[in-house]
Amino acid sequence: MTRFESSERLLMAEICTRYPVIVDSGYSATVLKQKEAAWKRIVDEFNNSNPGKAPYGQQSLKGLWRRLKDDAKAAVDNYNKLSQKTGGGPSKPAFKNKAVEITAALLGNTYDPLDDPLDDDVLPFQASPSDAAERRNERWEDVEVVEEIPIMETPQKKAKKRKQEDFDSRMLKMAEEQHEMRRKEHAAEMEERAAKKEIHAAMLKEQDERFAILQLHREAAHCYLEYLKAKTRETRANVD
Repeated sequence: MTRFESSERLLMAEICTRYPVIVDSGYSATVLKQKEAAWKRIVDEFNNSNPGKAPYGQQSLKGLWRRLKDDAKAAVDNYNKLSQKTGGGPSKPAFKNKAVEITAALLGNTYDPLDDPLDDDVLPFQASPSDAAERRNERWEDVEVVEEIPIMETPQKKAKKRKQEDFDSRMLKMAEEQHEMRRKEHAAEMEERAAKKEIHAAMLKEQDERFAILQLHREAAHCYLEYLKAKTRETRANVD
């Protein structure tokens, strides 16, 4: 597990406040895409703001973010338990450090742990309406600043980004080809079923027609037999 200094933990918490989408619990394609883009920006901003050290990968920073959330949750859980005791407990949670306090403020009041690495959690600590409004305003202002100030990328990062984009493009193309192949197979199967159904219907119709013809033959034979019987009786009557 990567060990981070206190200054790095604080830097991570402050950067994450500028990307509130990472605590969105939605699973729509739009939200997941926004989260993925946000994490790429967080990694770039963290490494650019932390010179003199080897750059951290996304998984390491996500691990740091999860530990900050765990610490924030533990502090808020303890605050909630103490608040239920006689006397009401402390006026606010006792956070380990400023980074954890900032994390708790970002997580807000709807904590719901999830295992999805693209998703993130929020806490059951009810902030005051004024604090919540102030945080929302700060988040939107920060997001606008991030959009206006482009982050410089090194040639290595650009090459890695192009490589990742090429890989994603190939995977998408492969998925589309597989989907098209399954669609054609399904269409062929449906056509085959329709053809078999038509053949079966034609066979039933042919059987019905043959049965009708056979009935006509039987009726004709019966009529002819009755005719012969009548002629025989008539002939005998004439002889007598």
